[in-house]
Amino acid sequence: MKELPYLRFATAHKLDGPGTGTSSSQPGAEPSKVCAYNQTRERFVSVDVDAGDFALAVLNTRLPSLTAGCSTALWIVPFRGISPTSVRFPIDLVFLNERGVVLHTVDSYPISQIPASGTAPASVLALPAQSIASTGTSRGDQLLLYPSEEMKLRLQQLAQAKTANQGERSDISGPDSGSGSNQSAPKAGGNVLPWVDRCGPRLWQRLLPRMLHQSR
Repeated sequence: MKELPYLRFATAHKLDGPGTGTSSSQPGAEPSKVCAYNQTRERFVSVDVDAGDFALAVLNTRLPSLTAGCSTALWIVPFRGISPTSVRFPIDLVFLNERGVVLHTVDSYPISQIPASGTAPASVLALPAQSIASTGTSRGDQLLLYPSEEMKLRLQQLAQAKTANQGERSDISGPDSGSGSNQSAPKAGGNVLPWVDRCGPRLWQRLLPRMLHQSR
């Protein structure tokens, strides 16, 4: 399995033991802070995510804190399972493969059970209840999980790439629009819905102060 940068970032922070069967507790160890952005839906899932290789004892402490309406989330990398007894209030689970693509989602676990799947998830994003419904996250969506500063850069790159793509489409359809040409390419270009920039500078400039404040 190819190890992507965001997976290396999360797995480098192991909390309360490396998961090898031996105890190597590190008092005061803090999880990594990342933001979760749904590139497919062009919206944030959470801007305050604690990421790491959480030991069972740590999960038993952290999962009950994901109450409805709270702003925090947990990104568990790698995923080894979650016991229903660790959850006092229903939570949402988003299962991801090694590329950050959503394999499946579970609303209100453990009221809803984790479905059997032939593809083992590489990680899971644990969120407060109603997070999946409110963000529209669903199977097949591409999620980006990075620290706030890197997320800012990636959103800028996405916005610039889409703006450039929009410019190319305009160049294709614009020059020949009034020439009376019967060429099919400009006609097809006219049927393409215009792209609306929902992740451009205005969005991340508005959210960045909050992202940076919560990452401290």
